[in-house]
Amino acid sequence: MRQKAGYRNNQRPVMDINELTRLGQSLESSGMLKADYRGNLFDVIADRAGRLNAKQRALFTELVARFTYINNYNAYIFDICTEIESILTKNGKYIISPLVSYRPSKVKSGEVVFYDITTTIRVPRGIELKKERHPASKKMDYSNVNTLIIVDDFIGTGDQLLSLYSHLRERGLNASKLHVFTIVACRQAISRIEYIGANISTRFIIPPAIRSGSGIGELSIQNAYDVYETIISDKKIRKTDNTGFGYGYGRSEALVCLKRVPNNTLAIFWNEWTDGRRRWPAIFPR
Repeated sequence: MRQKAGYRNNQRPVMDINELTRLGQSLESSGMLKADYRGNLFDVIADRAGRLNAKQRALFTELVARFTYINNYNAYIFDICTEIESILTKNGKYIISPLVSYRPSKVKSGEVVFYDITTTIRVPRGIELKKERHPASKKMDYSNVNTLIIVDDFIGTGDQLLSLYSHLRERGLNASKLHVFTIVACRQAISRIEYIGANISTRFIIPPAIRSGSGIGELSIQNAYDVYETIISDKKIRKTDNTGFGYGYGRSEALVCLKRVPNNTLAIFWNEWTDGRRRWPAIFPR
């Protein structure tokens, strides 16, 4: 039987040398290859690209090029510590906490960051910096606190922080006394946190990859959305109306990987679909 043009026997599209070269350049520019502890990330990315048609591959390659891969975690923790030390300038009471839910039910990445920061930071003499793992605890009273410092590695929508603050406000915390430190934050989260009058500092600001036009190359935004829809439809990437998982939680459209990939990232990078033949294995499994 005659084979369809442009397809192998397994029905996958054929990638030419120019596409492979461009994909390699995208990986290089994103910093992924420098942080490739597995040693096979190019093969993994090329395999997924090979499961897409030409239009899908072009968009996928652009998204890969704009991916933010955090590969120097300890250096950013040190930077945050230095910045926190700079605001501990008054003889008073400071509290540092991880970003957690009002009623925390499982260990979150913010608690790991909290541990790393609190074991690294140098507190100036005469200043009290209290460590509090559960900032919304009923015992907490913020009426006499100079500053509440909240730390995390990634803030996507700001939902969790704003929900937490609604409870802290009832305990006497003014938004101007809330300082948030993170390695990465989505642009929408920064706007929402600043809107309530709180302070936020981040090493990286992540725009929505498609909506902002930052991750789609020369494609129009509508064209990019149309192509992306065909990818999540063809590969049966999970998406729900309330969370927009196809586009990342809260439709964040993030392109970022820290110690793991947050679910705010476009789902084609971390979700997978299989019918026993692994039609779309996750690039960065969560």
